[in-house]
Amino acid sequence: MSSSYVAKRLHQAAIFRTAGRLIPELKALAPKGPRRMSANPVANGGLLRKPLDMPDFRSSKVEVTKPGATLAGNVPTMGNFLREVMRLNMDRFRVFGPDETQSNRLEAIYEVGKKVWLGEYFSEDADGGELAPSGRVMEMLSEHTVEGWLEGYILSGRHGLLNSYEPFIHVIDSMFNQHAKWLEKCNELPWRANISSLNLLITALVWRQDHNGFTHQGPGFLDVVAMGCVTNTGCSSNQYATAGSRNALTIGYVARTLGK
Repeated sequence: MSSSYVAKRLHQAAIFRTAGRLIPELKALAPKGPRRMSANPVANGGLLRKPLDMPDFRSSKVEVTKPGATLAGNVPTMGNFLREVMRLNMDRFRVFGPDETQSNRLEAIYEVGKKVWLGEYFSEDADGGELAPSGRVMEMLSEHTVEGWLEGYILSGRHGLLNSYEPFIHVIDSMFNQHAKWLEKCNELPWRANISSLNLLITALVWRQDHNGFTHQGPGFLDVVAMGCVTNTGCSSNQYATAGSRNALTIGYVARTLGK
């Protein structure tokens, strides 16, 4: 019998009892309750989710003093509303996008939450860079990356919204379908708490941002969402198309990210 085999058996005898159970001293080191990896509440984010504090959407309304004389865009008006949502929820609401938040006319958000930036700063960044280490807007020119960020954010108990153009949102088609499948399976588990809804603002055709709507068109993602929630019965979707800036505010208030 080799010395290494004897040493191995002696080591096992020091940590296991005759029935193969760990000695109490080692067993006591294992995490208990919510400290266990599988029971960590962050991994079941619905347990930690808090409702959004919602502003009065009428405070972002467009004042019309004379018929046919007031111009207002749909998305900029919603941007004013989202600014107030962010102001009231700096600990649980973020906006995500592939470097298009300003291009999509949501720049009002920057008044209360800049773009997250932890790298080096240059003098030119002060001229419209809208950067800050503690920002609330997450941007990267990678649709699948920001979609992953949003999913992780809501899965851990928070709320968020992703904005992108119609032709580019198709990059995340399969990711949305996987999220829908995940929701379907979660409905089979009684211990899995509901999470916030996956909110996507798709601009260009229906949600015209008024400067390149005719070049950034690629309808079809709405079909992906609808079919994803038909084939995955645990997923439900609400799709809204605005007919004007006031209608956009109403839609923003109705879709206040408290869904499953």
